[in-house]
Amino acid sequence: MELTPWNKYTLLSFDGGGMRGYASLLILEALMNHISQVESDPEAMKEEASVVPEVPQGINASSFHPQYRHSSVCEETETNALDNFLPCHYFDCIIGTSTGGLIAIMLGRLRMTVSEAKSQYESLGGDVFGSPRLFNCLRLPPFFWPRSKYDHLRLEDVVKGVVKQYDSSLDEPNGFPNASFSKTEHDLCKTVVTSVGKVFTPGHKPVTRNDKTYLFQTYDSPTLGKPGDLNPKRAFKGPVWTVARACTAAPTYFDPEMVEALNGNLWYFKDGGMRVNNPCRTGVDELVSWGPENNPDGAIDSVVSIGTGYHYYTLFGSGTAGGLSDTLAAITGAAVGSTDTEDVHDQLRKQFGLYHERKYWRFNSDSPDWQNIRLDQCDGKTMEKMRTLISNYVQRHNTEEELRACARRLVRCRRQRYAADPDKWERFALASQYRCMMPGCFSRYDLGSDFRHHFEHSHPAGPALEASYERLIWKHPHLKVSAETIMPT
Repeated sequence: MELTPWNKYTLLSFDGGGMRGYASLLILEALMNHISQVESDPEAMKEEASVVPEVPQGINASSFHPQYRHSSVCEETETNALDNFLPCHYFDCIIGTSTGGLIAIMLGRLRMTVSEAKSQYESLGGDVFGSPRLFNCLRLPPFFWPRSKYDHLRLEDVVKGVVKQYDSSLDEPNGFPNASFSKTEHDLCKTVVTSVGKVFTPGHKPVTRNDKTYLFQTYDSPTLGKPGDLNPKRAFKGPVWTVARACTAAPTYFDPEMVEALNGNLWYFKDGGMRVNNPCRTGVDELVSWGPENNPDGAIDSVVSIGTGYHYYTLFGSGTAGGLSDTLAAITGAAVGSTDTEDVHDQLRKQFGLYHERKYWRFNSDSPDWQNIRLDQCDGKTMEKMRTLISNYVQRHNTEEELRACARRLVRCRRQRYAADPDKWERFALASQYRCMMPGCFSRYDLGSDFRHHFEHSHPAGPALEASYERLIWKHPHLKVSAETIMPT
């Protein structure tokens, strides 16, 4: 398989960390700011073109370019200029664990801007973590109560509200309230959310003794497992909020989530960050599986890993989800098998250090002040403290240089793609779909060129091409979609 801009993949990975995931979004916001600057800096593109001649030059006012926002995506609105640049336009896959999984869902599956994700994350903190149960298992003796600190139904309702607001109604059967997690699987930014759980038979007999990691995916992996496998690597057809619950069911904080697998087994999920709180290694392995067998590592263009403030995480208990060992481990922090997120970073840094060009970046504030911020701490003073810590971090000279270098790499990849295949770029940028409007024909095509071929061969005596189709695109809630369409040549 020949490597092209379209099969050299990019990955964005988010650590878990409760409300500290807000720091990850602040770091991503800084990266997207650098991306917007590079996209509008002709000198930067001239430098890139001197290294890679096929990189298009010029100023791009949005990451939709050349599918201009004002003509084919929306009318002009009073929005943050940074909203012109979507993370899902720069990454083929966004992976997250624990609350990093929620961020991956917002940016990947729901295709939000950074501003939108930040706003929703702030609201989630107040709506969920701002209302602990009065009697819960984190209230120590003599007032110990064996129930989780937070109401999982409240979290589920909050996620449902977000999905209802941001999920595109491109296909009504899959739109809200039947918002399948796998709705955006084909030719778009893919989403992976990791969780950890125990497996039981339909008769509730344990299949595994220890916790197993499960990947919730919006797509079928190229190397599918068997239906009977514990983790078959197939698209998860259930609703988005089931995935959100499964990846955040931290013992003592939320009740475990039960999900029935394809083979009828029952998974009892608890927080995905309990096994590995930095899922970047898992994401890299997944991207490698997409590439050609004779050159798997060559299929990776860029990897960006974002943390939630430097500290060590511990694995909760390895007993039954929600059981006593989980509870005691969460309270004492004494569980075995602790995993340092920076260990994963060190492994990847060594792996990617073997390449002649930079492909891997890790951004994470190392301030000792993070040790004083609890995972469920979301008061206004704490949120402002996180903003200050990240502002100081991203303004360091070496961090700015890293962000700038990473941004240039990502912009180069995006521009190479639309130059190599504008048809694929239209699909990737807009989630576009063409529906044939000829009488009695119900054909649908993701690519304009495929529809053109269909029209010319199936309806040669039909009307003009422009009157024969309807083009549907992803409807962003803060944008008004224009009726104007542009058929790719």
